[in-house]
Amino acid sequence: MILHPVHLSFRNFQVTYLEPGQESEVEAENGSKVRIRATAGPVLGPPWQRPENGYLVISPQGQLTLYYEPHCVYNKDFLEKEHADIVITPVIKQLLPNFTLVSGQEDAVQLAKLLHAKYIT
Repeated sequence: MILHPVHLSFRNFQVTYLEPGQESEVEAENGSKVRIRATAGPVLGPPWQRPENGYLVISPQGQLTLYYEPHCVYNKDFLEKEHADIVITPVIKQLLPNFTLVSGQEDAVQLAKLLHAKYIT
């Protein structure tokens, strides 16, 4: 697969908060639409805080899907039926004493396998 850069310009862009499982569509000036679906991510901070989201970004005709998870912490059950061509997630762990701040390495490989990704970055 050859990836070609795509430039989409969005007008009247508004911020929409998505709960895990919810989806939104953003329309570009040229009429192309990009779908964004939120996935369940980790709870960072106090336990009453809402979980962070991961995001599936689906290209205009659905020919390419990107998954973005900034901490490489994900809900396997939530993603089992999903697919992504490209996964953007940490590949190096960040550890604090007695706490993994950001997962990576083998977790990133498992995430890519789960989503049948061709690329991970």
